[in-house]
Amino acid sequence: MHQPPDILTLAHKQAPMQEHLHLLQEKDRQIPGSVNYTIKRYHRNKQWNIEDTGMLVYHYERATPRESYLELKFCVTGNMYCRQKDTECDMCKFNESAHCAERVESIDVMSFQFSPVHLSQFIKPRKTNDTLTEDVLNFRHRSSFTKILPLCGKTRVVIEALLNHSELMHWPENVIYGRVPLLDGGLQLLRLWGYETLRKPTLPTSIGRLTCYNNDENTKLFCQFGAQTKGSLKLIGHLHFKDVHNQLVAVMENVEMCITQF
Repeated sequence: MHQPPDILTLAHKQAPMQEHLHLLQEKDRQIPGSVNYTIKRYHRNKQWNIEDTGMLVYHYERATPRESYLELKFCVTGNMYCRQKDTECDMCKFNESAHCAERVESIDVMSFQFSPVHLSQFIKPRKTNDTLTEDVLNFRHRSSFTKILPLCGKTRVVIEALLNHSELMHWPENVIYGRVPLLDGGLQLLRLWGYETLRKPTLPTSIGRLTCYNNDENTKLFCQFGAQTKGSLKLIGHLHFKDVHNQLVAVMENVEMCITQF
């Protein structure tokens, strides 16, 4: 099995001592039919020299090709974590931010996993001689490998959006489980709309508000949505789910979708 290098070790140029790694936050998010990602935020030792680092890992499973996946890993610095709110610092104590005891500089390590089924919806025939890229995206390349990636400003924008909103990217506990496929279907519609308008794949990074109503789960449902682009990197959408009697079943407001490819 392919064992890629540890991205924190690459960014630090040496393996950090485990007793010096203070984990501030750990989040695992599984977006149905989409990408799975993990965020780990560590307290940064001021004496550490850390470089922002990206990595692409191609995992190919010869015995079970369906279990193959593509993974993007990032290690970034320069962000501030709030221990009180368990999220990115929003400078709520602006005049005291320099001396706020809850404000901690962090090292953020992220991993995004894409399955063959997920990537297949973005693959289109191309007139290109880059057969390696095509083989990787279609999981025809039969050996695993790792490649170091540069981090551009646009990539950091998407990463910071996930850090700011990662707490919101899961279904609230009061959502009826039968509604989850319905809500996920709405997100997929927004992703298709994002591909049409931004010409890039998008992923949800936050949901402003989600309201579900107690309707008959066996009835036929319809979805109406609207979206507006915010620059060239993201869009904001609103979705209304209704039954055949035009009664609201669920509402998703201020759904933020950010591009995942540059």
